[in-house]
Formats: sequence, structure tokens, C-alpha cells
Amino acid sequence: MLKISMIAINMMNKLLVLDLVQNNVLFNSLVVTLIEKFSDIKIIIRQAILKCCGLLIKKNNPYKFAEIAINYIKHTNWHVREGILHLIANCLIIQE
Repeated sequence: MLKISMIAINMMNKLLVLDLVQNNVLFNSLVVTLIEKFSDIKIIIRQAILKCCGLLIKKNNPYKFAEIAINYIKHTNWHVREGILHLIANCLIIQE
């Protein structure tokens, strides 16, 4: 399962770097799916998700990302809450 997750996340990273993803159409579903994947116990998966979300934040409106992400701040999994805090801080830093 680790290899499948890493391959999928790495593919998404490459597509985002090459601007081959229609962010406007897929943005909400991408953000929600990536945030839910923060619950994975493997640190390497969570780090890859942070990288992918960082690309989404840079290529889109950070406020839009934060608006979706803030809904997960009360998630039952602490890995998800930790990742959300990191990403919201990233949104604030990029915006300035």
C-alpha cells in the first residue's frame, strides 16, 4: 500500500509541476483527498502530501486552500490536525 500511495502522490506532484492538472475543476476534491491521506501512519506519505499541498497552495489562491483545510482542524486523527496547522501556516506565509 505504501508504494501505491507514494506513486500516486508523486504522479500528482509531477502533474502539478508541469501544469497538467486543471486546478479549478479538481481543486476541492484534490485538497480533501490529500488532507484525508494525512491520517496515514507512515511519515514518508505525510511528507509527500505536504509537498503536494505546498504546490497546490503556490499555484492557487492560498485563501481558498485554507478555507477548505480549516474544516479539518477538529479531525479525530492528530496527524491530520498537525498537517492542517502546518499547511495553514504555509498559506499565511505565502500570502505575505
